[in-house]
Formats: sequence, C-alpha cells, structure tokens
Amino acid sequence: MVMNQAFQNQNEKVPSREAQFLLACLRSRHDVEQHALIQQLASGEMDWDYIARIMYAHGLLPFLHLRLSPLPPGYLPDSYLRYLKEHFLANDLRNRMLREEFRRLLGMFEQAGIRAIPLKGIVYASAIYENPAARQFGDLDFLVRSNDIDRAKQLFKQQGYRPVYEQMVLSGGAADLSAAQESIYRSVYHEYEFQSQDGLVHVDLHWCLLPRVYPIEFSDDLVWQNLVESTIGGVQTDTLSDELNLLYLCIHAAKDGWSELKWAVDISELVNARDEMDWEYIRKLAKQLRCEKMLRMGLMLAVWLTGISVPDGTIEHRASDRSMQRIMNRLQQRLFSRPERKFNRISCLGINKIYLQLCDSPIDKIVYVFRRFTYAQARDFNVLGLTESLLPVWPLLRPFRVIAHCARKTFKELTKFPHE
Repeated sequence: MVMNQAFQNQNEKVPSREAQFLLACLRSRHDVEQHALIQQLASGEMDWDYIARIMYAHGLLPFLHLRLSPLPPGYLPDSYLRYLKEHFLANDLRNRMLREEFRRLLGMFEQAGIRAIPLKGIVYASAIYENPAARQFGDLDFLVRSNDIDRAKQLFKQQGYRPVYEQMVLSGGAADLSAAQESIYRSVYHEYEFQSQDGLVHVDLHWCLLPRVYPIEFSDDLVWQNLVESTIGGVQTDTLSDELNLLYLCIHAAKDGWSELKWAVDISELVNARDEMDWEYIRKLAKQLRCEKMLRMGLMLAVWLTGISVPDGTIEHRASDRSMQRIMNRLQQRLFSRPERKFNRISCLGINKIYLQLCDSPIDKIVYVFRRFTYAQARDFNVLGLTESLLPVWPLLRPFRVIAHCARKTFKELTKFPHE
C-alpha cells in the first residue's frame, strides 16, 4: 500500500488558510506531521465561522470534532470547541435514536418474512467508523427485492409511516400515487421515501441501488450474491460487501455531483478499516459496471483529502489523464467553497455535468442524456396522472416539455435586472 505521489502535496493548490487547516485536520489520522501543521495554522488568524459553515454543509462537523479533540488547550477558541462538542453530542443522540428505530424496523421485516438489507449512512457509521457518532446521516435506507416492495410499502403504512414524494408528484391532494403513476414511478425511480408520524425519522425503501436514468445497472444477482454479515446498529445482519460498497459510494457521489466531502471520508474510512479488500475484484467489477472513472475519482479525492493509502497502480497510471485532472481540479476548488448558485443550462435540462464527464464510454453518455430527456420526472407526474392516454407516447413528448421548461428559465434569467 502506497500513497499516490500525485496527490501528496496539494496544500499549495488551496488558496485559503482555512482550507489548508481543514485539509490538515482531514489528513491528521494518516499523517502525524499534520498535527504540527494544525497547531501552526490554528495559532494564527482564522475564520472559524467559515470552517463551521463548510464542515456543516459537508456533514463533517462531528468528524472534525474528533480530529480536533486531541489538540492542547488554547489553540482553538473555547466557544468554537463548545459548538463542535455540542454538535457532536447532538449527532450522537440522533444516531442512537435512529439505531433504535433501525432495530425495530429490521425486526418488522424479519417478522414479515422480508429480507431487507441496510444501506449507506447507518452501515458506514456502524461498520467502518471507529466512533459511530463521527458519521452524520439523516435517514435510514433499506433494500428489498422488487417482488417484496408492495408488502414492504404496506408494512410502513401500518407502522404509521406516510409516503413522501417530490414536489409535484401527487395531484389534487392525493395521499398516494395512482395505479398508472405507480407503474411509471417504479420504472424510473429506485426508492420510496417514508416519514414517521412524529416527523423525526425518514426511511428510504429501495428496490434497486440507482434510479433507472443512470446507465449503470446493479443486477439483482450481483447485489444479492455480494452480501456479507456485519454488525449494523448493534445487530447482526447482511449488507453489501466491502468491494461493492466502495463502488456504490463512488457512483453515488458522482450521481450527486460530489457535492459533499463526507463521501470521500467514507471511502477513506472504508479503505482504512479493511486490510483485505479484494482490489483485483474491485477493478474487475468496475470494468463490468462501466464505472472505472468514477472509482478512480473517488479514490483520488479520498487520497487528496485524507492521505489514505491505496494499492500501488490503483490510480497512479491514470493521474496524467487530463480530463480526470480537470474534474479533480474543479472539485478541489468547489468542495471548500459554497459559491452562489448560478443558472446552468445543462442543469436546467436535468443533466448532471460531473456524472456525465465521469461516464466511461460515449455510449453511456448518450444513454444518460437520452434517458434524462425521455424518462418521466417529478414535474411530469401531474400531467401523467390527469392524461393517462399520453403514457405510450410520453418519451416522444417529454423532450419538447423539457426544452420548453428550460427555455422559460433561460428567458427569465436573461431578462432579470442585475442587483444594485
């Protein structure tokens, strides 16, 4: 295991003192020399509010608390230390509440004879972080087989959970989807969202790992044959193998445009916690799923941010890839700032530019764009619910609807008066 030399000395690429401080904190577990740098930077002038805002936005305040807690007294303002500790304790309390509900829901599935696999936040917090309170997550995720989804959905309703949909999915004050909308929803989406009666718990019930709009497809055989037993939330249960989890993390982050640093820290913690990961199988699986660039980007960011070591040859031979380096540079700049959201015509069309750039092949890029134009999305469901006769021809009509929507937004943006 060696650290990629291309990403060892990146502090000079980060202009602000605060960003250098955050990098040193994130790297301190794997590089003891960073402790001296943290103290050196903390002793000077620092915008602590900026650091708090950035780490909060990336879901990393609890993790930052653990990295800073070994510092000797006097380096950080007392008020900032109290803020970090209070947030850490609050996150610990919420995680405990979610773990309790997780155990109850897992028992509900078992009693009903439904095999449910926990995913994402609670898995990472329980299985790969040394302290589960260091990982912030907002909901619980379960994966069930597609032929169990109807029964699972009814179970949640019986437990007092109500379905929650994106704005504009439901029409006319309806509490749930119509039969026609349900069919379309399952053909496009990959999960239902539920909210508990008290509003404190959100659960995502998955029947596949990704929305259908993305060309990467995790087959049922691949997923259900790559399970391992692990202790999650204090109970023994099956979850995705480490190798599949690593790929899923990288794909999920690309799908969401690498908008949060916590996914790179997840990758780092997963690699660090597992000495015997099958890297040859990971490479083979990445090639099979056509997500090699997404895997490399995830590992590159984890190496840059945390100093984690990865096997020799995993990313070095691609470090000179100019397109990957351009994406890496943009993400480095963006991850430590929260610039004002600007109108973007590609985003207006529903296209995630980062995901598009990280597709392995031109065919996958074409498929992704085609599906973005033709697959029904949230704002289409009111129309589909009222005019079910449009269903057979909707893939032909939707591109015109998307272009019209984007044209309206473009016109509105162009005719806005600048702020004085």
